[in-house]
Amino acid sequence: MLRALVAVSLAASAARADPANVEVVVRCAHYLATPEDGLLLSVDGVPQFGTTKVVKPYVADLDAVLRSYDDVAGVEYSIAPGHHHLELVTHECARIERDVTIWPGASTTITGRLVVVNPRLRGTVGAPDHLGLVAGVSYGAAPATSGTDGETASSWTASSQRPKGGWLALTWERRYIAAALDWDIGLTSVSGTTTNIDPMRAPDSSTYTQTGWYMRWAGRVGVRLPLHDVALAAGTGLGLELGVPGHTTLDMPTTEELTAREPWRGFFVPVWASVTYKPACNFGVVALASYDVHPLAISSDAVSIGLGVTYQPSSACSEPAGLAVSD
Repeated sequence: MLRALVAVSLAASAARADPANVEVVVRCAHYLATPEDGLLLSVDGVPQFGTTKVVKPYVADLDAVLRSYDDVAGVEYSIAPGHHHLELVTHECARIERDVTIWPGASTTITGRLVVVNPRLRGTVGAPDHLGLVAGVSYGAAPATSGTDGETASSWTASSQRPKGGWLALTWERRYIAAALDWDIGLTSVSGTTTNIDPMRAPDSSTYTQTGWYMRWAGRVGVRLPLHDVALAAGTGLGLELGVPGHTTLDMPTTEELTAREPWRGFFVPVWASVTYKPACNFGVVALASYDVHPLAISSDAVSIGLGVTYQPSSACSEPAGLAVSD
């Protein structure tokens, strides 16, 4: 009896389509699919024309703001009540089909995710949720330097440095673009000689050993090549590095003013390349190599290497494909 009443109700409403009674919210890779992206909805084999629904993300919901890279909330369609066979397809995702019942006077929402067919968007690195974190270790290599100190009227030489420490990075990746903010902090040591060059004093010199903190900040941007579970990237950027002198040991200093000075290298331009390997959807490892060019002190050009673990969520990888219908 109930089935007969439902059939009569659907038949009576078949000739009339309620305005915007169906909302489609489906994702292809990292984005919410719309007709502008090539989304095509067919009902019983007939293509439908939809209207993209645009809203502002709720600013207090940090996760929603970070993951809503646009303001698209879905696509609205007007479909006549009744039993229908739906087909959804986009340029970069495979076709998916579902039988649904559109009830008269009710709003229907279709949500889900499509299977990615674009090879550059597939795999664990193909379509990440853009933001990621990296934590690891870093190792640097700076050449030997020399200079003079006007305050103490002395000249100095410094051996090559090998700073070792920790590496943190905030990454952003989307299709063929990669960007990151790096922060390195660690310990370094240097040895050398310092010599009195004051003509009013007798010549004297001393050797020294100095330890201290090394800090490095860099903003990087470049191109990215995703290859299923491996991503290659390279580019350039702008950085700042600072050495904070610590304990200094002088061997038999001859004057009280004889002190060792560690040069501050200042700004640099990193020329970098990285490899990311993600055996899982959200976790992987990153290797980064950077050649830091110092435009104001070419002799201070240095190499920096980082190796870390990355947390880079990928909903396109971790969420199963399929459609869900709710009234």
